[in-house]
Amino acid sequence: EIQSFLEEEYDDSLTLDDGVELALRALQREEGLDPDQLSLATIDADEGYHQFSHEEIADVLGGLDLAVEDEGESDEE
Repeated sequence: EIQSFLEEEYDDSLTLDDGVELALRALQREEGLDPDQLSLATIDADEGYHQFSHEEIADVLGGLDLAVEDEGESDEE
């Protein structure tokens, strides 16, 4: 299912950031994403290898609204 999603959504004009977002959206289709349980790295011709920190992963997920909410957190007080 993930491969089908990636094949349907992939476009040659995707930027590196778009590709990262696409990969995370594909993974989200299977289960919730917890930044502390993910590893993410990219390789770019200009910037080389980049290993994302858990904080960077959380920022990307937050922008996509895919992150799993902590069970102890609540908007109600």
